[in-house]
Amino acid sequence: MSRFDTRNPEPPAIGQVAIIPFEEEFDTFTTLKALDNLTTCLIIKPNAKWSTSYFKFCGGMLVAGEQLDFRVAAQRELRQETGITCPIGRFHKILRTQKLQFAPYTGEFDVVLYVAFGCDFSKMFDPLYQEAGDEGEESALVRFGDITEPQKSWPIPTRPQDEAEMFGLHQKWLRQVEYNQSK
Repeated sequence: MSRFDTRNPEPPAIGQVAIIPFEEEFDTFTTLKALDNLTTCLIIKPNAKWSTSYFKFCGGMLVAGEQLDFRVAAQRELRQETGITCPIGRFHKILRTQKLQFAPYTGEFDVVLYVAFGCDFSKMFDPLYQEAGDEGEESALVRFGDITEPQKSWPIPTRPQDEAEMFGLHQKWLRQVEYNQSK
């Protein structure tokens, strides 16, 4: 079933998470600038039905029972999409925002963006060995500071002749984090 199929709609969204994982261990989150030279993992779905592919933070929708602690969904999505694991206590919320419900529903649902420190990248899926996430996501390691550069692009792992930019909404979220920190 597609979330865009209004004849047989999915249930309304109850929440969404996005995760920026790091191997480095920090006890707290300070600023995005402090993360600039660290490596993180993005995902891309090069075989999706869209005309353009974008790199994104891994993440996804909450399932029933995860509303009480969005970190449960973040931990699950990180593992399912990238193979990366991280203890639940290492997820730090850096933004909570809202998105509009998908048709045919109205209203909004919460989205939480996390940084996760001390993650284990040793079992990260490698697209060059046909390893992909549960929905065909390909993992790619990038320098965090490059994510905020306008029109920065990276090669798609299984199609190195093609490049893709960062998903605009995720860049907008990072700008919101920076704005919130400047207040």
